[in-house]
Amino acid sequence: MSDAVLYESRDDIGVITLNRPDNRNSMTPELLAAFSAATAAARADGAARCVVITGKGGCFSAGADFKSIVQAPEGGDRPRTAAERSFAMYEPFLGVLDIEVPVIAACNGHTVGGGFGLSLMADLGASIGRATVTTRAQGPLLGQVSDEDLHQETRELREGVGRVRAIPQATIGMAYRF
Repeated sequence: MSDAVLYESRDDIGVITLNRPDNRNSMTPELLAAFSAATAAARADGAARCVVITGKGGCFSAGADFKSIVQAPEGGDRPRTAAERSFAMYEPFLGVLDIEVPVIAACNGHTVGGGFGLSLMADLGASIGRATVTTRAQGPLLGQVSDEDLHQETRELREGVGRVRAIPQATIGMAYRF
């Protein structure tokens, strides 16, 4: 497993940690592959009574790393649609749905775009401290992602995990704030 995502078992709690704090735990192909490996480790951990997903440093995840090929518009022999680019990033997150124990997203800081999508895969989301939770790209990313792409991602997420799971967390800005 890559160091981009860590899995450890602490007593009866499995912990998946996004481990790219220097890049705000943004999503790259390496991180997504490591995340798939970490969810596989969590599923295989017979001692875990719950799994916590968190980010190292002051950010849960800033979403897609726009310098990487995860969101690249070209793919194969034709340009990729916004939906195909989004699915390429969200597909590894679907492994969370196969974890048989409760999964908690402990959002310790900014939870943006794909990071927000990842948090919605959990059974429970918790924004810790002064966390910012949003689907909207802000700051230097403003203008790099269209509103249509963001709305498409939200629609796909709702269709993928179901309205009952996605809408309550999206509507209230995560389930609980500590």
